[in-house]
This record gives sequence, structure tokens and C-alpha cells, in this order.
Amino acid sequence: MVGYNQLTALLPFQRGSVGINNSSPQNYNIVQNYTPTINQSFFTVLAFGDGNPDVINLNIKTITVTEQHPFSIIPAALNITCGNTTTRTFTVNNATNAPGTITYNWNLGSANNGWLYNNSPAPQTFTTSTNSITLTPQASATALSNVSVTVVLNGTTITTLNSAVTVTPPVFTVIGPTEICSTGSYGLSNLTPGATVSWIFDPSIISMTSSGVATVIGSGNTFISATVTLPNSCSYQVIPKAIIAGTAPPAGISFENQDPLCINERYPRGVKVTSVVNPVPGAGYEWRVNNILRGSDETVINIINSWCNIGTNTVSVRAFLCNSWSTPITATFEAQYCEEGLRAISVFPNPSIGLLQIKLNENKPFYEIRVKDKSGSMKFVKRFAIGVNNTQIDISQLPPDIYILEVYDGKKWIFSKVIKK
Repeated sequence: MVGYNQLTALLPFQRGSVGINNSSPQNYNIVQNYTPTINQSFFTVLAFGDGNPDVINLNIKTITVTEQHPFSIIPAALNITCGNTTTRTFTVNNATNAPGTITYNWNLGSANNGWLYNNSPAPQTFTTSTNSITLTPQASATALSNVSVTVVLNGTTITTLNSAVTVTPPVFTVIGPTEICSTGSYGLSNLTPGATVSWIFDPSIISMTSSGVATVIGSGNTFISATVTLPNSCSYQVIPKAIIAGTAPPAGISFENQDPLCINERYPRGVKVTSVVNPVPGAGYEWRVNNILRGSDETVINIINSWCNIGTNTVSVRAFLCNSWSTPITATFEAQYCEEGLRAISVFPNPSIGLLQIKLNENKPFYEIRVKDKSGSMKFVKRFAIGVNNTQIDISQLPPDIYILEVYDGKKWIFSKVIKK
């Protein structure tokens, strides 16, 4: 029996409890996580009556205590690049400093485990009294075994721990300049000692020496890669590098939109925005429209309608790099006369909250209607298989702003401004 005063003294040391609501014999589990800092002398089980501090009778048949071991291995997992020979340390951690005599039985899976121990091929099994070992990957190893250790405390096996070891292929990245005018030096990052390199380039506009010196023999874009002979049988990956050799021509010409350019001076979109595709940093550019110089150094040019002729027009651009000009590249675009809407088209009501009635003066038929915002972005389009001379469209879904109405009569585009309220 435990008296009330003794019970009160024990309560601060309570580690777990469970409610009992059955008078018949029954198993009760008290689950707790408790790490003692010193050896414990006894274990006490008490039962209390409902609302009463008096101790009642308790018949105990069996008390089972399950103890969790405090040991772990560091690292629990390890990734090593194939061919890397850096020494690795494996340590068994004793979290609670469990007292007693501890031995460590190490197991490396097989005699051909890929590890060096004390500068010699590591045996499959060995025993230490210290909690750490150092292992070194063999330079020729393409696979390494896991590291396992069994912890024995005072002659009793406590647990077996495992450190999972994986070996991954090395990844080499081509390093060097992105643009070269005459020569440049290239190498591979993290190259394994003793490896040899054979360089690959496509297309063949440069030549390469085994030491990685590139000499320009042409102009354009190319990729530099390599094959690597490693001092072991490791597989590998090479990440190639895109470079520009010599004065390469621009990659292309891009138009903001493909619509014909209206050459009327008062037309609100009398500009065609044109740019270089993937411009080269540091390069200068020269633009010509219909073979007349219209811009220099810029990667973007606004082609003005007054530069153009009705029909097909040509724009060309060339790059200046490495103190020389590249060959030019060209593109074509269309320009046409666009009749002013105030004289040719009737729009009602304007301004409008949504519905627009549209007709061409003189009852001319039309075949397509477009509504664009001030930047030229298409907001509405309607096409007619057979020409009509009037129609109604709904722009109520557009936000309030000024828009451009374009009507195609089969030969030319006619434009007008529309105000959406």
C-alpha cells in the first residue's frame, strides 16, 4: 500500500496513464516516450477510484516494458559520384550514452565491395570498439556496397543499422566563352583526374585541340560537346554549350503582327514593330527597308508607313561583331492603302455601350470585320462567306476605350475609330 502523502510525492514523476472502465480482467497499454538520464530503481503502477485519492486494489498479472534503442548511423544515406575518391566517415550515434561495453560489427556485403579500409581493400566484415570508421571509394569502383553495423551492448545484440550508398554517373558541363571571334579556350567542369577528352562540335565552324582550344574557321551558331574516357568504367553525361563563332548572321526577323501595313499617313497604326530573333549580347545591328538604311545598333525597329510602297516590301538586318559585318538576312511584308473610315464607313452609335451597326457608304459589300485595341491586338473578328453591305456586332464585353474598326471590302481595308463607353 502507498499512503496519501507518499502518493502525492510520486505524482510529479508520472510518465503515463490510462482510464479503466471495466471491472473484468483486461489488458491496458500505457504508451510513453521517456528517456531516463540515470538508471531507474523501480517502476510503480497505481490505480485511483473515481473522484477519490484512495488507492484501490489492483491485481497485476504481467508488466511488459518495451525499450527502444538509442542508436543511429550517420549518414543514413549517401550519394557518391562515380569516380570520386573522397574519404567518407560512418558514425554510430549513441543518443543517450547507454552505459556498458559496446562493440560494433561492420558488414560491407561482400569482399568486392568497392571500398578501401586503412588503405587496403576493405574486408566484408570487421569489428571495432570505436563508433566510427572511415572508408574510401576505390578509383576503379563503379558500384559501392551499403554500410551495415550491428551494435552489441554488454554482449547482447541491440540493433543492426544500415547506411544506403548509391553511385551516380558524373555530369560534366562545357565551360568557356559564349561568343568567340577567333579563338577561345574550353574545358569540362569537375573532370575526373586521369580522364581524357575528345571534343565534338556541330556544325564544323571551329576546330578544337585536345587541350580545349577552339579556333574559328567559319561563322555561325554551333554546339560544343565532348566524349570522355574515364580511368574507370563509369558512365557519364556531358552538357553541351551553344556558342556563336565569328560574326554570325542574326537568327531571324520577327514581326509583331502579320497584318499588312497601312501607308496612309493619318492611319493610327502606321508603324510595324520588327525585331531580331535571339539577339547576341554586345552585337550591333543595321536595318534596311527596301535597301535604304533606316536604323543602326537597335535590336528593334519601328517601320514607318512612309518608308513603304504599296505591295511587297523588304526589310533586312545584319550584325556587327568581331570587327566585321555578318551577311544580312531578309524578310518581306505587305503594305496597302487603307481608305479612311470617315468617308467610306458608317458606324452607329459611336460612342456605344455595346451594339454597333456597320455599313459601307455607297452600299459596297464587305467580307470581314475586325476590332483591335490601340496596340493592334485583335479583340473581335467576323467573316462573311458572301459579301454583305451592313451588319451588327456586339462589343459590350470590351472595356471602355478607343478601338480601331477595320472592314475588308475584298480589295482593301477600311478603318475607323470606335469609342466603347
